[in-house]
Amino acid sequence: MNKLSKIDVTDLLVTNKSIVGLKQVMKMLSEQKLQFVILAEDADEYLKNQIYSACASHNVKIVYYESRKELGSLSGITVSAAVIGIIK
Repeated sequence: MNKLSKIDVTDLLVTNKSIVGLKQVMKMLSEQKLQFVILAEDADEYLKNQIYSACASHNVKIVYYESRKELGSLSGITVSAAVIGIIK
């Protein structure tokens, strides 16, 4: 399992375009427009399973971050974020 630090996530979000949230990530996965996905380790199992399946079918790597709350904050939103997609 590849796990990112706070510094890694911050650098990625500053230097790359990204999208936040399950619906947006699933849409961009189906359009094959993502380099990889950052998934919060504390995300709910149903959401994790959806991401695992979609990423596997589109050959997109998943990296992990420890907290939804902090992932949301790092991405610039005021609520937690279970998943972020890094755009190609």
